[in-house]
Amino acid sequence: MTATTWLIAAVALLLLEVFTPGFLLACLAVGAGGAAAGAALGWSIELQLALFSVFSGLSLWLLRPLLRTWFAATGAKTNQDALIGAVGRVESSVAPGERGYVKVDGDSWGFDADQSYEAGQKVRITGREGNMVAVARD
Repeated sequence: MTATTWLIAAVALLLLEVFTPGFLLACLAVGAGGAAAGAALGWSIELQLALFSVFSGLSLWLLRPLLRTWFAATGAKTNQDALIGAVGRVESSVAPGERGYVKVDGDSWGFDADQSYEAGQKVRITGREGNMVAVARD
């Protein structure tokens, strides 16, 4: 294979990584980069595949844990975590003990009312369990 082919594969893997969790495809992209270097040096396909395997394996072993730790340590919020603390509006009046719905960023979330809420009232999301949220007056 040519170096260009390996580089296209590396870029494609990096682009696909955006849509997947876990940094697996990014590690394979590192392997494709190593194979591209071997192809640029004119090495045989067997050596290129060996480089791909070695670089992919090393990045899975060294780079992936480092990236996962870094992203966890920076506190980057996922869509579920970002919901906590968000402010929304109650869609219709709700009495205590009834199920109500709050609209947050265009999405409706159900909640079990522990007190009465009026339609349009602002509430803050305080927790989430499955597809239900806990709310408090804002």
